[in-house]
Amino acid sequence: MDDLAWPNQPRRVNDPRENRRSAPGKMKEVLMANIPRQGTAFVDFARRVVEILEILISNPWGVDQESFLHEYYGGNPPTDLATRSFQWEEFKRAKDYSHQMFKNGVDGWLWVRARHGNLPHQFFYQAVAIIVGGEPEVIIRYPVSEALLIDKTGDWYTRTRSQMRVTVANITAKKRAAIATGNTRLLEQAEAELDEIVVLAPRLAAINFDTGITVQDLRVLANSPRVPRLLHNSVKRTLRSYERSQHEIRNLSRIIYSLKAIRTGRP
Repeated sequence: MDDLAWPNQPRRVNDPRENRRSAPGKMKEVLMANIPRQGTAFVDFARRVVEILEILISNPWGVDQESFLHEYYGGNPPTDLATRSFQWEEFKRAKDYSHQMFKNGVDGWLWVRARHGNLPHQFFYQAVAIIVGGEPEVIIRYPVSEALLIDKTGDWYTRTRSQMRVTVANITAKKRAAIATGNTRLLEQAEAELDEIVVLAPRLAAINFDTGITVQDLRVLANSPRVPRLLHNSVKRTLRSYERSQHEIRNLSRIIYSLKAIRTGRP
């Protein structure tokens, strides 16, 4: 189907018929057209966005506002800023919708990441993976994947540091409240959270195209009767390894705290 025949798609502002309308009339038509899509119209638009991202997947820069509008309007994008901005916001809504469908394992939907451009507030969106047969399949190509990784690493470190600080702050506040109220159960919970280890292993993440696992995840698997014996034995060995790591980390932290107290003169 021709893109320009899709329902709810705004008429191009350079349509010759527009030349016979007054400027206020044209502005009113643009404002009426720029209404967020709903229901089937939005889902159809989201599918079109997915198609465009797949078409431009070989583009080493990904998809920015200009390339999206150029493809969506068949090489003749609108010139007025209101329509261009509106369609770009709709693109981002469609991207978020695709993420939700991807998370739900619905075939044909993409997981997309944005990469910074050279200009302020410029982003290029790259299709990374698609659901095929209910399973995620990586479709991004190298070396585009390397460029995306380099761009996202700085953001990832910043978010991870922020997340870890919030985690530590919560545990510290929980311990203080437990000690002040004599709540031993809450104190045990805080200590357990402090000992938690999160495993960010790409080999494990590649299984389900997801995050890593925690020691608690391993404990659940080790105690599950539904885990096959071969896997169960491997999980138990891995769990013992991480429990030894927890012990070593506790010892290391005590040594560091002691050295810090000596250096600063504060207990």
